[in-house]
Amino acid sequence: MKLSLYTDNTLKVLLYVASHKEHRCTRLEIAEYFDLSVEHLRKVIHQLNLLGYLTTFSGRNGGIELAKMTSEICIGDVISKTEKQITMFDCENQNCRLLPSCSLNHILYKAQQSFFHELNQHTLEDLLSDKKTFNLLRQIS
Repeated sequence: MKLSLYTDNTLKVLLYVASHKEHRCTRLEIAEYFDLSVEHLRKVIHQLNLLGYLTTFSGRNGGIELAKMTSEICIGDVISKTEKQITMFDCENQNCRLLPSCSLNHILYKAQQSFFHELNQHTLEDLLSDKKTFNLLRQIS
């Protein structure tokens, strides 16, 4: 399974905002740090706000903050809510003679469940507890 660039950027935004709790982050700040498009980040941040992971503030003192504690943000949940295509293989939309009783379909489903189970064992706090990752996020671009 390959995650989309959108999901990758979603995780980057969460990591960046979580590592800069002392101030409200801005889209421009995050875009410059990761060398990303501000417009693309607007969509990512908007969705993270709708999903309840971020709180956004407008105006002079505007910016972005985490809406949850880092220990409450499970990586698997974030990925499952932001990835458009999370199934490993779409058997239902295939013209396959094995579909009524294919054993591969069940194995792929179990593998996908294991994938998300493992990801949900890790939170944003776990990722930030790695000193190298945290220090890289704190460097000014």
